[in-house]
Amino acid sequence: MRRYLLAFLLWISVCPIYAQSPKVYPSENNKKLKLTFGHNVYADFLFYLFYRNVGGFPTLPKKVPLKAVLNYRGAPVTLTERANVMQLKQYQALYPLVAHYRGETSGITTQPLKHLSFGEPLPNFDTLQTIIKQGEEYFPLFEKFWKDSIRQAELHTISVWKEQEKNLKVTEKLFGLLRLKPSFNSLFIGAIALHTAGSGLVDQPSIHTQLFKKPNLPWFMGHELTHLMIGQYTGEDWSNQEGFAEIMQYLNANGHSYYEIEESLCLLMQVKLSQACGLLDKNYKISTYLPNNLYRKRIVQILEDQWTSYEADAIKFPTIVEYLKWCVTQAIWPDKKEE
Repeated sequence: MRRYLLAFLLWISVCPIYAQSPKVYPSENNKKLKLTFGHNVYADFLFYLFYRNVGGFPTLPKKVPLKAVLNYRGAPVTLTERANVMQLKQYQALYPLVAHYRGETSGITTQPLKHLSFGEPLPNFDTLQTIIKQGEEYFPLFEKFWKDSIRQAELHTISVWKEQEKNLKVTEKLFGLLRLKPSFNSLFIGAIALHTAGSGLVDQPSIHTQLFKKPNLPWFMGHELTHLMIGQYTGEDWSNQEGFAEIMQYLNANGHSYYEIEESLCLLMQVKLSQACGLLDKNYKISTYLPNNLYRKRIVQILEDQWTSYEADAIKFPTIVEYLKWCVTQAIWPDKKEE
């Protein structure tokens, strides 16, 4: 799920606060999540170690040069997010996490559920272990830099997030907008300054993000938590709902990924939740900023344009999944009559 870089970058230009909000449906099935906010030096270090990402800290390569560390070229791994969720305290704790990759061939396995990467093929175990070993000697230098330059920025973001959750009821509003309740009892919300975008873990329900000048929990949560709420392993599994098989067959036959469907909804929800919390102009449309070559632009446009239909008809659209199916059908077959 380390996706959505475009969506997050769009936020840089839409930070002003507005008082107007769209209608939000109260959820009768709201379920209180135990929310934990956190950050971790090892999460940041792993993003730097594997992807050489420096975030807003351009002096990092000079302070902590990784000259002798192998360059990583595989699919993004969840070691970074897992270090955050587990709140790692020592470097040696990374090695048991790497051991989970030995002999595995899929980014997400079941029985038990184990989320190892954001894509395929799964990275080579020996490569991962080598990079972790090579990185160990550089960690003390990085830790000093992190304490001096990064830690405070993450603490500030977390502090703002907590205030927003308390004052704006962000999580409750999202459940109301989705007309869904979570299947999990707790959620870790992580700040990682060196994250390349945003992501979520399905086996340890959590969402993580890079930092922004003006922290906005609704924008971040509206996207990432929606993925968990409707996803295969932690939510409603929209792709397994009645009517979606034909839609996905069409997309595959025409060279489009089924992922365009889920991503379209998450883009919409980061906007709608921000508007519901009064942090975004009610007239803002994210489709305006999407490249024309993405099929999701058309889907998002219909999701935006028909939103009042969703608001007005909880019988036709008992949850956001039914609304998503209706809008995608309109995008693919605009002349198709409703059954």
